[in-house]
Amino acid sequence: MSFSNKNSVKVTKKLDHLNPINQILFESNILEVDLVPDRDMFESIQREYFDVVGKFDICGLELSKIPKSFNSNDITEHCKHLIQQHYIVSKKVLLLVLQKQSKCKEIFDKIVEIEKYLTNTVKICKMCRNDLNLATHQFISSSLHILYHFRKQKILESILNVLYSIKTLYQTKDRLQQFLNEENYPKVISLISECQKAAITYNKYHCVISLYSNLSDILEQVEENLDLSLSKICTNFDINNYSSIQVAYNFLGKSQTAMDQLHMHFTAAVHNTAFNSILKYSQENEKKQYNYICNSISLSNFLPCLIELCRSLLVILQSYYLIVDKLRNGIIKVFNEVENKITVYLDGFDLIPLKFEEFIEALGIIDRVSAIGNKIFERNMTKLYICIKDKFINYFNFYHTSRLDELKIFLENDGWKLCPVKSNFNITQLLEFYETNVWTQDFINGIALPFNVIMDESTKEDFLQTTGDCPLKDLFEYSDDDEIPEELKYDFVDEINKESTIKKKRKHIGPIITNTTLSVLRICGKYLQVTRLFKDETKIVIQYMIQMFELYLYAVYSFFATDLQVSSDFGAMYGTNLKRTISRIKDSLIIDTTDISSDVFSDRKIHQPYLSSIIDLNDSSKLFCMLERFVAVESLIFLGQQYESFKFYLDSIIFHKEDQRYLNQFYLQTVTSTTALRKPVYMAAISKAFDVSNILILMNKVDWELKDVISQHSEYIDYTIQEIVSIKTKFLEIQNHVPLSKDVYQSLWESIAHLITHTFVEGFSNAKKCSNGGRALMQLDFTQLISKFETITSLRPMPYQEYVASYIKAYYLPESGMEAWIKTHTEYSAKHVIGLISCMYQNRKVKQRLLTFIEDQRLTR
Repeated sequence: MSFSNKNSVKVTKKLDHLNPINQILFESNILEVDLVPDRDMFESIQREYFDVVGKFDICGLELSKIPKSFNSNDITEHCKHLIQQHYIVSKKVLLLVLQKQSKCKEIFDKIVEIEKYLTNTVKICKMCRNDLNLATHQFISSSLHILYHFRKQKILESILNVLYSIKTLYQTKDRLQQFLNEENYPKVISLISECQKAAITYNKYHCVISLYSNLSDILEQVEENLDLSLSKICTNFDINNYSSIQVAYNFLGKSQTAMDQLHMHFTAAVHNTAFNSILKYSQENEKKQYNYICNSISLSNFLPCLIELCRSLLVILQSYYLIVDKLRNGIIKVFNEVENKITVYLDGFDLIPLKFEEFIEALGIIDRVSAIGNKIFERNMTKLYICIKDKFINYFNFYHTSRLDELKIFLENDGWKLCPVKSNFNITQLLEFYETNVWTQDFINGIALPFNVIMDESTKEDFLQTTGDCPLKDLFEYSDDDEIPEELKYDFVDEINKESTIKKKRKHIGPIITNTTLSVLRICGKYLQVTRLFKDETKIVIQYMIQMFELYLYAVYSFFATDLQVSSDFGAMYGTNLKRTISRIKDSLIIDTTDISSDVFSDRKIHQPYLSSIIDLNDSSKLFCMLERFVAVESLIFLGQQYESFKFYLDSIIFHKEDQRYLNQFYLQTVTSTTALRKPVYMAAISKAFDVSNILILMNKVDWELKDVISQHSEYIDYTIQEIVSIKTKFLEIQNHVPLSKDVYQSLWESIAHLITHTFVEGFSNAKKCSNGGRALMQLDFTQLISKFETITSLRPMPYQEYVASYIKAYYLPESGMEAWIKTHTEYSAKHVIGLISCMYQNRKVKQRLLTFIEDQRLTR
């Protein structure tokens, strides 16, 4: 607290209680008092005034200060000083009181409130005392009497309950003996446990203590009887008895002990049973060793003793098997619960939206669980299998339908360009055929399927050529490989000088495939993964793999073989097998929009695929898309070769003969027909490129009624040779982009030879009359063509030359041999035979007879 002079005026009104003398002194000297600082004045007060411990005599203290020489002024001055000190102290006290006034009021209010509560409490106490005083005089005797009897009743009830419990415990002892005689061990152990708990509650009674001891003895007897009954199980298995024993041991908490004891009993049972069986047929003492007793059996008793021994031991083995089978039920129950939980989980999901890799992984997990049930626990998880089978069929049907539609889109948008793969490319380089971090050729050899569902994330495909943006023609390298036909290693052939100029030799690095081919192979890899995990549905997987191949085959046929301009009389262009295969695929796979009864929404059929508009099959500058035709057919043949590599594996996973026949039919008819597709596809382009009509016009101008034999061939031969050279030049241009193997080269020139020979026979059949000189000219012309053809193509002998030669030779046949010739040479059309007869015979009867014979032969075919 500060002692400033500013507070002097504020406290003046508070000092009215001063006595008159002091007040007069104070008022007369207030100005002077204010001149002295409060703090200095306060510090000038003697310490004795603040002494609260001892008894302070203020008057004595002040009187002792008066000097001997008495002076009133000094006294007056000292009084002023004391009054000023008193004022300062009073002011300080007043300020302190003012500061604590609110706290004081709060405490005082609480005191008042407490006083009220105390007053109420006193009133309540007075009322209670008055009420108790009234109850003491009016109710005390009757109330205490009632309470006394009630307490006594409760004590008697408690005693009766204890007596009844003790009586029940003693009666339970008799029941325990009854259950022991019945060998109802679980009930015995359960009652003993309950009795022991009750005995512990009443253990303060001496009779109960003795009962508790008896119960412990009975429990030991139960364990001995249990062990004895367990030993009997080894030779006389009873499922009810065994179950009761197991429950009893569980109550005792000794299940593992029971198992150990059981194995020991079985060992002892085998020993004792074998010993007793042998002892029956021996005269030896039972104290002898088992092997010694066995040696004492006579030969006459050998067989009966052996029978007895085996029968006895088999009884033990049977008991052991039944016990093991009984124990397995618990495992089976747990396993059934696991199967049920997985099945319920799978039922709640529609697996169709899953990615194929996720679905395969799910199948792999279910396959492992099923394998555990089948191999380890010898338990077929039928419920789970049915569930996953339904899920598999629904998913796979949907997935395959989507892949068919996708393949159709790929085929319709494929530009049939060469996919630049490496020379060592094979299907095992695709991720779908990978085995985890292991390259293997076992798939090719038919030993195992080289893939695993779980892929190594570091695995990458590496089968494409790294050529950047270079054109396809740069994907060929210089090579002296003899597999390429010699003639096609050169860019041109000088027919005049018969000299060949070698410019470049080129060889393609990899096989002829397209991106669509790779797509089909990838799908096959995924489908084969399914066969590894879901073997029971192999038939569906194989059918769908076949459909993928058949769609590819049918698309190549419908795109590049249906524009063949050669007439149907041309011969067996397609071949019986190919025609039958195409017809079957169309009926089974392609939706017939003209058939009202056809199910156009069938999951296993698709709409007719159409060739991409970017490919113009009538573009003569590109040899009527011979390059695209070549890539399409050869990629199909390569795909067929890859399917051939699947055959051994597919054969190994098929178990039904019907499915095996279906698979064999596919390989024998469909796959083998791919090479037969070369001819109609290549012929479709060649027939457009080769000027057949002009050759026929030139042949019709030839005079076949020559009287003399000439040595100069006809003009149409030169024109035909020019056409051959022109075709070859275009083949060489194709060779700069796509390699022509020997098989392809031969197929191309066979088609041209087929077209030429057919054209020549057609032209020869148009002759109205023909002399011996004309026939010689025909022979001369055709011989010249053969020579030139073999020189240009290096294909010797020229294919189908016998077709023309036989037709020319028929001019020299006598009338008697003509019918036989017609029967044996069915390769010629009716028009060709009729033209031959019309030219050979002028006699109407002979001509009419032979024409009638031709018509009859045609009707009988």
